Amino acid sequence: MREQRKFEVRLHPDAVKEYEKLDGSVLNIVNKAIDELELRANETGKILRNNKDTKLGGCKEKN
Repeated sequence: MREQRKFEVRLHPDAVKEYEKLDGSVLNIVNKAIDELELRANETGKILRNNKDTKLGGCKEKN
């Protein structure tokens, strides 16, 4: 049984142009990473703290 996707990955138009240039071997790797993000985006990234009243507590840093 396939897991339910929780997130939608949308690419910036510039990223779409680069994505379309990828060859097959790299495209497979990128597609797998996108699939993983759609399932588990909330599980990636370092949790930020609320330092100096930045109101970022609970947000995550990009990997």
